[in-house]
Amino acid sequence: MKRAILPLLALGTALIMAGPAVSQTALPGPTTPAAQTPADRADRRADLVHGRQIAITGGRHQDAVACARCHGADGAGDSSGAFPRLADQSAWYLYKTLQDYAGGLRPNPVMAPVARALAEDELIAVSTYYAAANAAPAAPPAPADVGLLQIGGAISARGLPEQGVPACAGCHGENGVGKAPFYPFIAGQSAAYLAFQLQQWKRGVRGGDPQNVMALIAQAMTDEQIQAVSVFLANVRGREITPDAGAFRPAHAVGTSGTPWTAGRLPGADGPGGPLGAPAPRQP
Repeated sequence: MKRAILPLLALGTALIMAGPAVSQTALPGPTTPAAQTPADRADRRADLVHGRQIAITGGRHQDAVACARCHGADGAGDSSGAFPRLADQSAWYLYKTLQDYAGGLRPNPVMAPVARALAEDELIAVSTYYAAANAAPAAPPAPADVGLLQIGGAISARGLPEQGVPACAGCHGENGVGKAPFYPFIAGQSAAYLAFQLQQWKRGVRGGDPQNVMALIAQAMTDEQIQAVSVFLANVRGREITPDAGAFRPAHAVGTSGTPWTAGRLPGADGPGGPLGAPAPRQP
């Protein structure tokens, strides 16, 4: 669905729209999910009900924790950077992220046990629920120097070709709206969260992205450049953001085999050497 974007600054808009994205790393394109049948739509309605229950009260397992305690029932997250915004993401991306936490691709002492406590049907349901939560309020704009926003906007739109860094917009779309289902929505996430994730890649302790490209990008950036692009993207706002309908059935419409994430291993970035396929979440 068409997304209308309202960046904080007119200058940021000009920077994003100016010129083609720099592409120094060939990435596989997203796979278009199969068309939904009436049965698929019925399953999605059931997932929304089930997913809301998991978000509010937790899953069936005794160790399950309600997502809303940290991310909010509407998926808005918070501005501290500890709990990211889940609303506006595609269901498949949320589903895959939970798998990454469970399998160690994204080491996190809080999220790992939460993800492992969810059964497969619960992963699907709660991912579908938060993908449909597209009315969460945006966080307040992050305070920022205009010069820092200019630098961040240029990196987002054009990259840093002299450092081998492609434009953020090449994969995450103009103004960070994402390209469902594989490339996440990053506009409006807190600057602290975005910067922390880039630093995790820079240090080689996070995986889960196509071909480990984000580690290569982050390692080529200075800390100042990471901060600039994080602050810029945190200040981008979407006037209308509706996830693509085809992204609502993460396991069934898109699947996990044959995607960029399951093609091999990420050296030094996949926890205790676990494969990208990741161990299955613990069943109740």
